[in-house]
Amino acid sequence: MMRRISFLYLALFSMLFTANMPMQEVTAGGTSAQNFIRGDANDDEVVNLADGIKILSYLFLSEAINCPDAADANDDGQIDVTDAVALFSYQFTGSLPPAAPFPNCGVDPVGDTLADCNANSCI
Repeated sequence: MMRRISFLYLALFSMLFTANMPMQEVTAGGTSAQNFIRGDANDDEVVNLADGIKILSYLFLSEAINCPDAADANDDGQIDVTDAVALFSYQFTGSLPPAAPFPNCGVDPVGDTLADCNANSCI
């Protein structure tokens, strides 16, 4: 019960505070064939709570991300709060997992405009 309430607060927070928030712009590349795990935003070969926090740190604290495609958990071609919410939702409520490549290393089957991936975990 507490997990659902916490998730609802997170979802409400993201809707209220991101309506007028610009998305973090990521440019260049998009054609890299680098292996990565979708959702593994902190590049440690595990998709967990720390990855959602890394995405939020990237958006709000301008922390670097090695592989933008990995942080694009919902594979919509951009990094925003919905990626963190998607990861938290998957982990805490059992909703849909991240798109391929997940849960194993692989290449992005869909092209996008995100910067090239420099992941170290799938080398």
